[in-house]
Amino acid sequence: MKKIIYFLFIILPFVATSQVGIGTTNPNPSSLLDITDTTKGVLVPRMTQAQRDAITGPATGLLIYQTNNSPGFYYFNGTIWVSFASAGWSTTGNNGTSPSINKVGTIDNQGFSLATNNTEKIRVSNTGNVGIGTNAPSTRLHIVGSSFEYLQPFTSIATGNITTSTAASLYYINNNTSCGVDDGWRIENTSSANCTNCNGNRAVIDYGASSCAQNATLVVQLGVINIDTVTISFDYGYDDYNTTDQFIATLYNNTTNSVVATFFNLSTADANATHSGNYTIIPGNNYSLRFQYIGTYAGGATVDNISVRSSNGLQIVDGFQANGKVLVSNATGQATWQNPTPSNTIDQDWTWNSGSTNTDPIYHVANVFIGSGATTTTRNLQAWNGTATGTIVEVGSVEYLQDGINEIRVSDLFTPLTDASQDLGTTARRWTAVYATNGTIQTSDIRLKEDIQPLNYGLEEILKLRPVSFQWKEEKADDFIIPSKEKETKLGFIAQEVLQVIPEAIVTKDWFIDGEHPENGLQEKESERLGISYSEIIPVTIKAIQEQQIKIDALKETNKKLKNLVNQIKQSHPNRK
Repeated sequence: MKKIIYFLFIILPFVATSQVGIGTTNPNPSSLLDITDTTKGVLVPRMTQAQRDAITGPATGLLIYQTNNSPGFYYFNGTIWVSFASAGWSTTGNNGTSPSINKVGTIDNQGFSLATNNTEKIRVSNTGNVGIGTNAPSTRLHIVGSSFEYLQPFTSIATGNITTSTAASLYYINNNTSCGVDDGWRIENTSSANCTNCNGNRAVIDYGASSCAQNATLVVQLGVINIDTVTISFDYGYDDYNTTDQFIATLYNNTTNSVVATFFNLSTADANATHSGNYTIIPGNNYSLRFQYIGTYAGGATVDNISVRSSNGLQIVDGFQANGKVLVSNATGQATWQNPTPSNTIDQDWTWNSGSTNTDPIYHVANVFIGSGATTTTRNLQAWNGTATGTIVEVGSVEYLQDGINEIRVSDLFTPLTDASQDLGTTARRWTAVYATNGTIQTSDIRLKEDIQPLNYGLEEILKLRPVSFQWKEEKADDFIIPSKEKETKLGFIAQEVLQVIPEAIVTKDWFIDGEHPENGLQEKESERLGISYSEIIPVTIKAIQEQQIKIDALKETNKKLKNLVNQIKQSHPNRK
């Protein structure tokens, strides 16, 4: 009896304080039982599901560990046994759920988001709108994609040496040794390295002096790219000269100062090709393309038509997707990819071949009007800004045509494609007048001439020509015929008469190439009207003046001798009159 009383006195303090510590003399004040150990754990009752279900009148909060059928800790919630795993959504899947009870989301008037890599990717608003790429969806499905595009055809960059300033968006790193200022990367419209697809201006590096050791890297700054994949393409040429020269192209991460990918490293053979590929990058980092050329008196390299593109837009795959197809919906809103069909009511006059390159042709079966101010046109193609002047049609990168009052203005030189190959007008399509500040200039370089002979024409031919004044039978201003009394009197020659005297000055035929049958080569046809090249008469006139001057000088000499003879006679007979 004394022992029992003594034991009660020992445990009463624990009961009074409601705290028990096992393995610690200082149990946590917030706990009823504080078990402390670093080598052992607490082992709760373990049983099968059948044994668990056989417990009579389980108390709310009763805890066991189930050993079969989804093993794990279970507690009784007053109604059913609940797995600890079902307290939240399992990352390996869930069972026993009900879509009317179990849900992912909020139970108040707030939206929620889904994230990867600690960055929000999907937002569900409190109204049920779903946003991908946006945190403010305004429709049931609101998708915002990102895109990146960098195009560098070099056409808008003036020819000459590329700068070495790293502040520029296009520069080169100069590690050349014993080289001149022109031995780095330049912009030129030709290159020693063959590049079939390079067109017009391009980035070029050619061989320098024999003592020049070239090591120059062209840097094309792309800037910050906020997408994880890019498609990179460019045309290039490389002229391999020996085993010491190299041409290396890379994608470079300026943020981490590291090479992301090496497109190629050429050193043993010529190259004339197009590079294209997809590359994974880090969104938000700064990138550049780098083209390093190494060579000593070697062949050189060239780069053109750089394109860097990316888009993380919408992709819908239903098994019928293909280039050129369109998404077509049925009456219930179900859509599939289908081949486009012409509308039965409008705009059937445009046709084109589906494709993905800028070489795919587009056709129009009627006249085309571009601009404002009219809805129809009688021209095959008309551009108009709706005012009397100022309409501009650009051709190429900077050249354009502009309309004035009854005139067409050009912004740059107007030249033939091939030197000395085209006429300005014909005998049947003539210009009424040509105005120039410094007159017309006719090429007369001796390096372009052959079979040079002294001129046989001269004063005799000039004296045979008949200068006349005349009026044209029909004289026009635009499409209006000038009245006879308003015609101007002209001065000149008659072509048929000149033909008999100086035939070289008369245009009697026209040369042409049949555009529909170019295989027939250069052809000639008789001119509808004879024309005079007045510049051809100038040398004859000068020759005539020279001949006439010889005769004048001879007459002067004869006259001088006669005067001397008369003076001698007067001196010999002073008294004669």
